[in-house]
Amino acid sequence: MPGVVSFKKIGWKAFAKALSYANFSQKARTVFENATEKVGLYGVKYVRQAIQESNFIPNEPLTLALKGSSKPLVDTGHGIFQAITHQVVGPFTVFVGILRMSEDYNIATTLHDGAVIPVTDKMRGLFYILWLVSQGTVDESELEGRARELWDAMPGGWKPLKQDTLAIYIPARPFIKQAFGKTELHEKAKQIWQTAVNEVLAMIASEGKGNED
Repeated sequence: MPGVVSFKKIGWKAFAKALSYANFSQKARTVFENATEKVGLYGVKYVRQAIQESNFIPNEPLTLALKGSSKPLVDTGHGIFQAITHQVVGPFTVFVGILRMSEDYNIATTLHDGAVIPVTDKMRGLFYILWLVSQGTVDESELEGRARELWDAMPGGWKPLKQDTLAIYIPARPFIKQAFGKTELHEKAKQIWQTAVNEVLAMIASEGKGNED
Protein backbone atom coordinates (compact mmCIF):
# COMPACT_ATOMS: atom_id res chain seq x y z
CA MET A 1 0.00 0.00 0.00
CA PRO A 2 2.19 2.85 -1.24
CA GLY A 3 2.17 6.58 -1.37
CA VAL A 4 4.80 8.13 -3.61
CA VAL A 5 6.29 11.57 -3.11
CA SER A 6 8.08 12.70 -6.25
CA PHE A 7 10.33 15.70 -6.75
CA LYS A 8 9.27 15.80 -10.41
CA LYS A 9 5.60 16.29 -9.53
CA ILE A 10 6.01 19.63 -7.77
CA GLY A 11 7.13 21.77 -10.71
CA TRP A 12 10.81 21.05 -11.28
CA LYS A 13 10.65 18.59 -14.19
CA ALA A 14 13.15 20.49 -16.32
CA PHE A 15 15.60 20.82 -13.45
CA ALA A 16 15.32 17.12 -12.63
CA LYS A 17 15.92 16.25 -16.29
CA ALA A 18 19.00 18.46 -16.45
CA LEU A 19 20.46 16.79 -13.40
CA SER A 20 19.92 13.33 -14.88
CA TYR A 21 22.72 13.74 -17.43
CA ALA A 22 26.07 12.01 -17.07
CA ASN A 23 27.79 15.18 -15.83
CA PHE A 24 25.51 15.27 -12.78
CA SER A 25 28.03 14.72 -10.01
CA GLN A 26 27.63 11.98 -7.42
CA LYS A 27 28.06 14.63 -4.76
CA ALA A 28 25.00 16.52 -5.99
CA ARG A 29 23.03 13.28 -6.33
CA THR A 30 23.81 12.48 -2.70
CA VAL A 31 22.40 15.87 -1.66
CA PHE A 32 19.09 15.02 -3.31
CA GLU A 33 19.01 11.46 -2.01
CA ASN A 34 19.49 12.78 1.53
CA ALA A 35 16.69 15.30 0.98
CA THR A 36 14.41 12.58 -0.39
CA GLU A 37 15.21 10.44 2.66
CA LYS A 38 13.97 13.30 4.87
CA VAL A 39 10.80 13.58 2.79
CA GLY A 40 10.20 9.86 3.33
CA LEU A 41 10.57 10.21 7.09
CA TYR A 42 8.03 13.02 7.09
CA GLY A 43 5.73 10.88 4.95
CA VAL A 44 5.82 8.10 7.56
CA LYS A 45 5.10 10.67 10.27
CA TYR A 46 2.06 12.03 8.45
CA VAL A 47 0.63 8.58 7.69
CA ARG A 48 0.89 7.56 11.35
CA GLN A 49 -0.60 10.88 12.35
CA ALA A 50 -3.51 10.27 9.97
CA ILE A 51 -4.19 6.96 11.73
CA GLN A 52 -4.01 8.48 15.20
CA GLU A 53 -6.24 11.42 14.34
CA SER A 54 -8.70 9.51 12.17
CA ASN A 55 -12.42 9.10 12.77
CA PHE A 56 -12.56 5.72 11.07
CA ILE A 57 -15.27 3.24 12.05
CA PRO A 58 -14.24 1.84 15.48
CA ASN A 59 -13.11 -1.74 15.84
CA GLU A 60 -15.75 -4.38 16.53
CA PRO A 61 -15.73 -5.95 20.03
CA LEU A 62 -14.02 -9.09 18.71
CA THR A 63 -11.26 -7.08 17.04
CA LEU A 64 -10.91 -5.00 20.19
CA ALA A 65 -10.39 -8.12 22.28
CA LEU A 66 -7.87 -9.61 19.86
CA LYS A 67 -5.85 -6.44 19.32
CA GLY A 68 -6.20 -4.74 22.68
CA SER A 69 -7.06 -1.43 21.03
CA SER A 70 -10.32 0.24 20.03
CA LYS A 71 -8.46 2.47 17.56
CA PRO A 72 -8.52 1.07 14.01
CA LEU A 73 -5.12 0.09 12.57
CA VAL A 74 -3.37 0.54 15.93
CA ASP A 75 -2.03 -2.68 17.44
CA THR A 76 -0.43 -3.44 20.75
CA GLY A 77 2.08 -5.58 18.81
CA HIS A 78 3.89 -5.12 15.52
CA GLY A 79 0.93 -4.47 13.22
CA ILE A 80 -0.04 -1.99 10.52
CA PHE A 81 0.92 1.13 12.49
CA GLN A 82 4.42 -0.15 13.18
CA ALA A 83 4.80 -1.52 9.63
CA ILE A 84 4.56 1.90 7.96
CA THR A 85 7.94 2.63 6.39
CA HIS A 86 9.69 4.46 3.58
CA GLN A 87 12.15 3.50 0.88
CA VAL A 88 14.12 5.83 -1.39
CA VAL A 89 13.79 4.51 -4.94
CA GLY A 90 15.70 7.30 -6.66
CA PRO A 91 17.21 10.71 -5.91
CA PHE A 92 13.84 12.36 -6.56
CA THR A 93 11.31 9.71 -5.49
CA VAL A 94 10.48 7.94 -2.23
CA PHE A 95 8.01 5.16 -1.43
CA VAL A 96 5.95 5.66 1.75
CA GLY A 97 3.61 2.97 2.94
CA ILE A 98 3.61 -0.69 3.90
CA LEU A 99 5.69 -3.34 2.19
CA ARG A 100 3.87 -6.59 1.47
CA MET A 101 3.38 -8.37 4.81
CA SER A 102 2.34 -11.74 3.37
CA GLU A 103 3.05 -13.69 0.18
CA ASP A 104 -0.57 -14.82 0.04
CA TYR A 105 -2.43 -11.52 0.44
CA ASN A 106 -1.89 -7.82 1.03
CA ILE A 107 -3.53 -7.02 4.35
CA ALA A 108 -2.62 -3.33 4.11
CA THR A 109 -4.60 -2.92 0.89
CA THR A 110 -7.53 -4.78 2.42
CA LEU A 111 -7.61 -2.50 5.45
CA HIS A 112 -7.08 0.64 3.37
CA ASP A 113 -9.71 -0.04 0.69
CA GLY A 114 -12.06 -2.29 2.66
CA ALA A 115 -13.17 -5.77 1.64
CA VAL A 116 -15.94 -8.33 1.70
CA ILE A 117 -14.66 -11.72 2.85
CA PRO A 118 -16.95 -14.68 2.10
CA VAL A 119 -17.52 -16.98 5.07
CA THR A 120 -16.16 -20.45 4.39
CA ASP A 121 -17.01 -23.76 6.06
CA LYS A 122 -13.57 -23.67 7.67
CA MET A 123 -14.31 -20.28 9.21
CA ARG A 124 -17.65 -21.52 10.52
CA GLY A 125 -15.94 -24.52 12.04
CA LEU A 126 -13.36 -22.31 13.72
CA PHE A 127 -15.98 -20.14 15.41
CA TYR A 128 -18.03 -23.21 16.30
CA ILE A 129 -15.22 -25.01 18.11
CA LEU A 130 -14.36 -21.82 20.01
CA TRP A 131 -18.01 -21.55 21.03
CA LEU A 132 -18.00 -25.15 22.25
CA VAL A 133 -14.95 -24.44 24.39
CA SER A 134 -16.61 -21.27 25.71
CA GLN A 135 -19.65 -23.39 26.67
CA GLY A 136 -17.45 -25.93 28.42
CA THR A 137 -18.50 -28.70 26.01
CA VAL A 138 -14.94 -29.09 24.67
CA ASP A 139 -11.80 -28.77 26.77
CA GLU A 140 -9.50 -25.93 25.70
CA SER A 141 -6.53 -28.31 25.69
CA GLU A 142 -7.91 -29.73 22.43
CA LEU A 143 -7.42 -26.42 20.64
CA GLU A 144 -4.50 -26.04 18.28
CA GLY A 145 -3.27 -23.79 15.47
CA ARG A 146 -5.31 -20.68 14.75
CA ALA A 147 -8.05 -21.75 17.17
CA ARG A 148 -5.47 -21.92 19.96
CA GLU A 149 -4.14 -18.44 19.07
CA LEU A 150 -7.61 -16.91 19.06
CA TRP A 151 -8.56 -18.56 22.34
CA ASP A 152 -5.37 -17.37 24.05
CA ALA A 153 -6.10 -13.83 22.83
CA MET A 154 -9.71 -13.97 24.03
CA PRO A 155 -10.44 -16.92 26.35
CA GLY A 156 -14.22 -17.21 26.47
CA GLY A 157 -17.17 -15.34 25.07
CA TRP A 158 -17.08 -16.88 21.59
CA LYS A 159 -20.25 -17.50 19.61
CA PRO A 160 -20.88 -19.45 16.40
CA LEU A 161 -21.49 -17.57 13.18
CA LYS A 162 -25.14 -17.27 12.26
CA GLN A 163 -26.31 -19.26 9.25
CA ASP A 164 -27.33 -16.06 7.48
CA THR A 165 -23.85 -14.57 7.98
CA LEU A 166 -22.43 -15.09 4.53
CA ALA A 167 -19.60 -12.56 4.60
CA ILE A 168 -17.43 -10.51 6.91
CA TYR A 169 -17.26 -6.84 6.00
CA ILE A 170 -14.10 -4.83 6.56
CA PRO A 171 -14.78 -1.08 6.24
CA ALA A 172 -12.40 1.10 4.24
CA ARG A 173 -9.92 3.08 6.31
CA PRO A 174 -7.92 5.10 3.74
CA PHE A 175 -5.05 6.20 5.97
CA ILE A 176 -2.55 6.66 3.09
CA LYS A 177 -5.02 8.68 1.04
CA GLN A 178 -5.79 10.94 3.99
CA ALA A 179 -2.13 11.56 4.79
CA PHE A 180 -1.19 12.39 1.20
CA GLY A 181 -4.18 14.69 0.91
CA LYS A 182 -2.69 17.01 3.51
CA THR A 183 -1.26 20.24 2.09
CA GLU A 184 1.28 20.40 4.91
CA LEU A 185 3.00 17.23 3.72
CA HIS A 186 3.40 18.55 0.18
CA GLU A 187 4.63 21.92 1.45
CA LYS A 188 7.15 20.22 3.72
CA ALA A 189 8.43 18.08 0.83
CA LYS A 190 8.72 21.16 -1.38
CA GLN A 191 10.62 23.02 1.32
CA ILE A 192 13.10 20.15 1.81
CA TRP A 193 13.70 19.76 -1.90
CA GLN A 194 14.01 23.53 -2.39
CA THR A 195 16.78 23.57 0.20
CA ALA A 196 18.49 20.76 -1.73
CA VAL A 197 18.12 22.69 -5.01
CA ASN A 198 19.73 25.76 -3.43
CA GLU A 199 22.55 23.64 -2.03
CA VAL A 200 23.26 22.05 -5.41
CA LEU A 201 23.10 25.39 -7.23
CA ALA A 202 25.59 26.82 -4.73
CA MET A 203 27.78 23.77 -5.31
CA ILE A 204 27.64 24.23 -9.09
CA ALA A 205 28.44 27.94 -8.75
CA SER A 206 31.38 27.16 -6.47
CA GLU A 207 32.76 24.56 -8.88
CA GLY A 208 32.32 26.96 -11.78
CA LYS A 209 34.22 29.68 -9.96
CA GLY A 210 37.01 27.22 -9.23
CA ASN A 211 37.27 26.32 -12.93
CA GLU A 212 37.53 30.01 -13.90
CA ASP A 213 40.39 30.46 -11.49
